[in-house]
Amino acid sequence: MFLQPVGCRVLIKRKEIRKVGSLYIMPQSQEMRANVGEVIAVGDKCEVLKVGDVVTFGKYAPMKLDVKELEYYGVDYEQNADEEYLLLNEEDVLCVVLKDETEAA
Repeated sequence: MFLQPVGCRVLIKRKEIRKVGSLYIMPQSQEMRANVGEVIAVGDKCEVLKVGDVVTFGKYAPMKLDVKELEYYGVDYEQNADEEYLLLNEEDVLCVVLKDETEAA
């Protein structure tokens, strides 16, 4: 992993949603962009989230990580530069998206 969050923070890779219910969303539509992402790293004090969880979060909660700035500071960025990575506190996650109701605890 190229970045390890500290404390109760999580690193999320934004997921593009193409369909919500019966509504299809155009990829270039920024107004209707869903705040959904996959957790790719968790801090050492995170109690609820784990790597691989798909979560929703508030519009203004995350800090966007700039790929070019990270490369400047020597972080090896193996992933696609078009992908968006976000850093936010665990408490700013609104919910975990479950595949079916059997996953609910």
